[in-house]
Amino acid sequence: LPTTGPMRGHEGVGVYKSAFNHDNETVQPGYHQVHLTDYNINAELTATDRVGFHRYTFPKTDDANILFDLTTTIGPSDISDASIEKVSDTELVGYVVNAPTRRRPKALKIYFVAQFDRPIKNLGGWRDGKVIEYTEKIEGPNTGAFVHFTTNENDTVQLKVAISYCDIDGARNNLN
Repeated sequence: LPTTGPMRGHEGVGVYKSAFNHDNETVQPGYHQVHLTDYNINAELTATDRVGFHRYTFPKTDDANILFDLTTTIGPSDISDASIEKVSDTELVGYVVNAPTRRRPKALKIYFVAQFDRPIKNLGGWRDGKVIEYTEKIEGPNTGAFVHFTTNENDTVQLKVAISYCDIDGARNNLN
């Protein structure tokens, strides 16, 4: 989730979520656009068969963030473990582990690669509700991460995200 102001990911989705208005939303096959009222950010999402594309248009701020809440619930499955690592000024890699469910008795690891169209100013995160500032890697249960930018009025930050059930190289191949 893109945000502005103080990073509040460690406080949970109930705190960092944003209001929006369906009157300021476009939903059509292959494209979703919505204005995040609490942060004054226009969010646009689309995808190919293998890659998710995000474009966020920010206001002028020294506190532009994009949150990666790695251990939030996905569908009916909790996330039991996660990892995220900054491997370059524009790329993050990692994984999440979906906990077993009644239908799927084994844990399922999902790898990801996220590439930004501009350098990341800082990577930080949280574990068990405590903020971790300026790090290269965060891992474990109850974790999340954020990338930090300074933006001018109407600056966009774009990223591509791909996943794989095999490994990071599979996610990168899907991205390419």
